[in-house]
Amino acid sequence: MTAIIIQTVATLEGESMDRLQHTPLHESIDIGAVETLLFGPEGNRSGSETSSVTFRYRSYQITVRGDGLLQVSDTTKISP
Repeated sequence: MTAIIIQTVATLEGESMDRLQHTPLHESIDIGAVETLLFGPEGNRSGSETSSVTFRYRSYQITVRGDGLLQVSDTTKISP
């Protein structure tokens, strides 16, 4: 999950994944805990689309759903 999130943000910013190392994802959220919460200790992805965790990483609001869907929104482009 970590690599998918970082790759998505890197792509959105037009950067390489290596360039994001100065703001590590683990400083924003414990992805291991998110995966256990949503997908169970075995990571079986049998979660529900109604279960989700939302957090902020860099300028993005990231939502991970229990069915594996990842939604990334740029908070700098959201109107008040």
